[in-house]
Amino acid sequence: MTSVQGPSVFLEYEGKPVPARELTWAVYSPCGCQSGVIVAQSGTYLIPDEATAWKEYFETAAIRNREKKRGYSFRLLRHEDSTKNLGGNCPHTPKWGVPDTTPPEGMAWGKSSSGKTMHLIPFDGESSNRHSFVTAKDYKGRIVASCGKEDWGWDVDDFLLSELLTCSKCEAALTK
Repeated sequence: MTSVQGPSVFLEYEGKPVPARELTWAVYSPCGCQSGVIVAQSGTYLIPDEATAWKEYFETAAIRNREKKRGYSFRLLRHEDSTKNLGGNCPHTPKWGVPDTTPPEGMAWGKSSSGKTMHLIPFDGESSNRHSFVTAKDYKGRIVASCGKEDWGWDVDDFLLSELLTCSKCEAALTK
């Protein structure tokens, strides 16, 4: 993100200069459906190019790389054009052109205390005294993920996990 002050900033759109405050970077899923937006300019906040849009929308390099490999893309659009398809329902299978990684009943995505990857773990919806943290009974034993990774405690908070990659072995276990 770039900070701007003073007169309007213009970006090239369809070969013409257009005030950045009138433009939006639209996010497109691998299937071609629009799945999100990020404004090009709001006050002093400016996203002048696609590379900056990637960095602002997907916080970590690992997530950016994964989403680029999956086929996500950005397109610069006028605000009114970017909102036409936003909030729409993707009719494709798989939805949004990516495999569904929603955990089945009795499972959750979790991160071990020292981990940087999410693993599919057994989870009954009950967490310990610390909100969004699940532990083995009496802190003894281990909770075993679908891939075989073991730990005594796992973070299961969706917000904390939103920028982590999922374990490919655990993802594969979802399709079995």
